Amino acid sequence: MPDQPTVFDEDAGHYVHGAAITDASTAHALNATFSDTEVEAALDALGTKINGMLAALRSRGIIAKD
Repeated sequence: MPDQPTVFDEDAGHYVHGAAITDASTAHALNATFSDTEVEAALDALGTKINGMLAALRSRGIIAKD
């Protein structure tokens, strides 16, 4: 297990192992005017969010590094 937690989570009222990761946007409306560029941007943002979560887990030794 990683070292002792060092980041204080005000919402939880105790120390945690890493800083918060913001929620991914879920406000995507698919309709006839939703362009390929918008789809690509939404997917890129989602990939970036997932990679951030994976990096946080790896840096704390929760999952193996690549």
